[in-house]
Amino acid sequence: MTNCSFCGEEIPNQAVFCPYCKNPVESRKAEIIEKIESYKDRRNRMLAILFLGMFGIWILPFRNLILVLAIISFGIAPSMCIYYTWKKRQAEKKLEPPVPK
Repeated sequence: MTNCSFCGEEIPNQAVFCPYCKNPVESRKAEIIEKIESYKDRRNRMLAILFLGMFGIWILPFRNLILVLAIISFGIAPSMCIYYTWKKRQAEKKLEPPVPK
C-alpha cells in the first residue's frame, strides 16, 4: 500500500487512480502508457509481417517457402494483431477515470 500524493490516504498497489480523491497516480499512469505504446509497436510489426508475407507469396519461386510464408501471413499474424489490439484496449481502459456512483 502506498499513500496518495494529493490526499494522503492509503491506496492499493495496482490502483491507477486514488479511490478517495480520484486523482491519477503518475508513476502507474506512465507504466500503462508505456505498455500501450509497446502493444501498438508489436501490432504494427505483425501488420508488416502480414503484408510483406502476402507480397512475398507472389514473388518467391520456392514452393516450400511460399507455404511457410502463407502460414505465417494468414494464420499467425492476423491473430497476433487482434491479440495486441485487445491488450492495448485493456490497458487504455485502466487509464479511464473511475465513474462516480
